[in-house]
This record gives sequence, C-alpha cells and structure tokens, in this order.
Amino acid sequence: MIERKMELKDIKEVVFPHPSISEIIREGIFQIDSILGSEGG
Repeated sequence: MIERKMELKDIKEVVFPHPSISEIIREGIFQIDSILGSEGG
C-alpha cells in the first residue's frame, strides 16, 4: 500500500485475508481518515 502510494479511499476497499489483520488495518485507516477528513485522499 505504501509502495504503491495508495490513497485512503483505495485502501478502504482492499480485502485482507486474515480477519484480525483486516480489523487492525481497517480501524487504523478509518481513524486516519476521520482525523484528516476529506483532505487525506
């Protein structure tokens, strides 16, 4: 995700194979998005 320079809106659409990994990354991405608002990409 970082190497591909994905935007937050694109990362939110990624499906992760392992539920706990998915939950951690998903919650982190949504937290970042809520902090940055629409300016985050």
